[in-house]
Amino acid sequence: MKLFLASMNKTKLSEARAILGKYGIEVEPAHVEIDENAYSTLEETAIAKAVAGMKLTGKPCIGDDGGFFMDATPGFPGVQAKRNFQKHGHDGLLKMIEGKTRTARFRIAIALALPNGQTQVFLGECLGRVPEKLPEEWNPEFPFERMFVPEGKDRTFSEMPREEKHSMSHRGEALRKLAEWLSQHFIHED
Repeated sequence: MKLFLASMNKTKLSEARAILGKYGIEVEPAHVEIDENAYSTLEETAIAKAVAGMKLTGKPCIGDDGGFFMDATPGFPGVQAKRNFQKHGHDGLLKMIEGKTRTARFRIAIALALPNGQTQVFLGECLGRVPEKLPEEWNPEFPFERMFVPEGKDRTFSEMPREEKHSMSHRGEALRKLAEWLSQHFIHED
């Protein structure tokens, strides 16, 4: 089966291909842009992206939206993580949680839009903490990976090999749920 991913983020495309490829699912990009600020939940944004991509391609399309949530700042940076990062940067976000709990979580919604109008949403979550010291190396497409150590681990997502990260990440969890759903419903359709 072939799906389109409504994103221009090359790292997201690479991750989707790596994870879904294990299920025999090909992923191609659908270059769509939506106003993410028009939506207040991860699910709404993911559905809007998936539907826009499906309308563009006429084929099944997935869209996603993720958020980074620090327990010391309830709901923040949250669903507007990208905008909040651009405003505050790593240093500003770290300053907000100085002397407070460092527990955090990544959440994601991945929506599938089908040409028949059906949509399905798959959720993923990964619990962890913000480290005291951030690693030097990081991917600007995923700035919060530098700020997140998953539960039971001693290094951030940005320091992990991709395969290790995929096995425990919120995105990996949601993509595996999507693949399993597709394998039960549509895997033999193109």
